[in-house]
Amino acid sequence: LLWRLDPRRTVVTVHDLIPLLRWQGRIPGVARGRFPLLNALSVRQLRRAAALIAPSDSTARDLVTMLGCDRSRIHVVPNGISSVFQPASQPKAVLRSRLGLPPPPTRLLLASGQAFYKNLDTTLRVLRRLQDAQGDPVMLVKTGHANAAWESAVRSAGVEGRVITTGLVPASQIPTLYQACDCLLFPSHYEGFGFPVLEAMA
Repeated sequence: LLWRLDPRRTVVTVHDLIPLLRWQGRIPGVARGRFPLLNALSVRQLRRAAALIAPSDSTARDLVTMLGCDRSRIHVVPNGISSVFQPASQPKAVLRSRLGLPPPPTRLLLASGQAFYKNLDTTLRVLRRLQDAQGDPVMLVKTGHANAAWESAVRSAGVEGRVITTGLVPASQIPTLYQACDCLLFPSHYEGFGFPVLEAMA
């Protein structure tokens, strides 16, 4: 939009530069992929904006080092989260029953998302190690839909039967899902901010 809008009166929020970071090989453990043409065309205009808002110091640094944006015009404004994310008011067993999840003493680990930078291979390796070390059963609850690559990774990690894939979780059930699980696993290769960490802490 900065091709058309008056840049002197325009403020842009930039959540992350992950497509460009990936293409430049700056995300360890992630293949470069194809040149993100649309992203590249968009971000070239960011230097013209009157001000930029970034949700983290990390994204602010990326704007300076990758795009040459003026640091004095970048304002770091961390994201907030909804007040629906609160400690559980009901026992875990009740919450799990509502969601169709295994009851205690099974330990449930939560992994969110399936984007390329979420590092799901490491998540599965952690599950395998905990499964071998724990006395109680350990299972992984992963949001999103299963695909062939995910199912292959589960088999390769030797954790078949230990993974629950939820499909799309309605927004109204996400706080309950956090409350029903024992731990969030979030070993991302990179994040512009990382909402699930704050949500789980809340």
